[in-house]
Amino acid sequence: MRASSNEMYTSGEYFKNNPNWGVDDSEWKAGVIQQLLESNRISPSEIIEIGCGAGAILESLSKTFTQTNFKGYDISPQAIELAKTRESDRIRFYNEDFTQVEY
Repeated sequence: MRASSNEMYTSGEYFKNNPNWGVDDSEWKAGVIQQLLESNRISPSEIIEIGCGAGAILESLSKTFTQTNFKGYDISPQAIELAKTRESDRIRFYNEDFTQVEY
């Protein structure tokens, strides 16, 4: 029987099959996001990524958007363990389901 989509990420199954968590594509993805924001003259004070994985996209964006704070959320403890290595004073990662976070 196949695991639910959430269970695939929380159990470590996805990490076992994707140990770098797609980091190889992160620079390209960050570039697309940067281009969209800049072409629309958007200078965000905060960027939140839901399903941030290893956090490499936010890390890359933080190099361009130097006045922006970043938060990444992921349900996978393995992903957040990788992301935590990228934390800084402006980048924070949370092992939480964003749909359950109260503000």
